[in-house]
Amino acid sequence: MVPVTILDYLHRNRTPFRPLPHRRAVGAQELAASVHVTGRRVAKSVVAQADGRMYLAVLPATELLDEQRLAEALGARQVRIAAERELASLFPGCELGAEPPFGRLFGLPVVVDESLARSTEQSGEPLIFRAGSNDDALEIRFDDFPRMERPLLAAITRAWAPSRRSIQPGLHPHYWRRPAGGGPARLKGRKCDRTASAVPRRARALGRGLRP
Repeated sequence: MVPVTILDYLHRNRTPFRPLPHRRAVGAQELAASVHVTGRRVAKSVVAQADGRMYLAVLPATELLDEQRLAEALGARQVRIAAERELASLFPGCELGAEPPFGRLFGLPVVVDESLARSTEQSGEPLIFRAGSNDDALEIRFDDFPRMERPLLAAITRAWAPSRRSIQPGLHPHYWRRPAGGGPARLKGRKCDRTASAVPRRARALGRGLRP
């Protein structure tokens, strides 16, 4: 069952969604198989700690998080994947491994991989993700996700080679970009206002959207 906190979050943000109950699936790729879609339509959540701060990386089920690229995107010196024991306190009410991509709900800044944004924008297909339960998933329009989360857009996976032409200007108005006047990058969560010391040229060039 999808936790009430997640359903309330969607309702508060006036985001239409479709429940996708399925056979128990542990892992994003297994979820894709359960609902009979390609893994590139399924978003998986990976929690990482960068210079002592927790972030939520959202990427396709088919990809792996590249810690070095994430460090570059955040201007961080050290990045590590969060341990399982840390997830329970970060995502109360959610099953282990079924963390939703809604970082703002749990006070975590969100970073979205460019390949996920590119593929969903081009296909126009809804985004599917785990929603706190290994027996239930949710589907929403991809346009609603950046509106809710105000994520940073960057190339953060190992398998996908970024291109300056891969993300077209105006991809979505709610992706974060560095303020025109310079200064530190700010990633905002519901319970936190976190600052990265720098934003690399790659993220500045490819990210498009709203200043937080």
